[in-house]
Amino acid sequence: MSDEMVLEVTETAHTSPSEDGHPDHSGETAPAAPEATEEPAPAQPAAPVIETPAPPVAEAVATPEEDDERYSMAAFGQLQQLQRDTVVDGMVMRVDREGVLVDVGAKSEGIIRLNELSRDAGANINPETIVQVGDKIRVYVLDPENQDGIPILSKKRADFEQAWVKVQAAKESGETIIAMVQERVKGGLVVDLGIRGFVPASHVGNGSL
Repeated sequence: MSDEMVLEVTETAHTSPSEDGHPDHSGETAPAAPEATEEPAPAQPAAPVIETPAPPVAEAVATPEEDDERYSMAAFGQLQQLQRDTVVDGMVMRVDREGVLVDVGAKSEGIIRLNELSRDAGANINPETIVQVGDKIRVYVLDPENQDGIPILSKKRADFEQAWVKVQAAKESGETIIAMVQERVKGGLVVDLGIRGFVPASHVGNGSL
């Protein structure tokens, strides 16, 4: 039997009517049901990332003691060894009724007693009328270190030394210096040059007072 005849018989068998007159579809293959596909689950929204800010870095605040220490090291480079009967530079750190504390670059602050503050200082003199905190002054070293390890200083003596140097320089150069008359005494005038000076009457004007 040829291929064409086989094909015809097969098609007839598939389309022959059934007993009720309707075409017989028993031999037909039912269309396959569509395969169920798994739908992907909806993506969960990502949780927001909350960045916690880093805590602020606290700035170091220097204490007054640290400031004083930095001043000593910066101004003098290193701790200096004080020598008796010398004049050094310092800075006033505190003023009270007990005296004046001065930073001279030593391991301890030196003290100026009120009677060593100036020639005019006394029990009733307010030391703040003479020096104030932050003033840079020259001081004379009376004792580099007492039994408590504190330098004993004198501004009055340093002022005297400075005035004496000025007078000596004026004498050598022949310079005339101006002085304030403090009082008239027998035979002349007492003047203030930073130190007490005396002008004989014979050197005042016409020689008479």
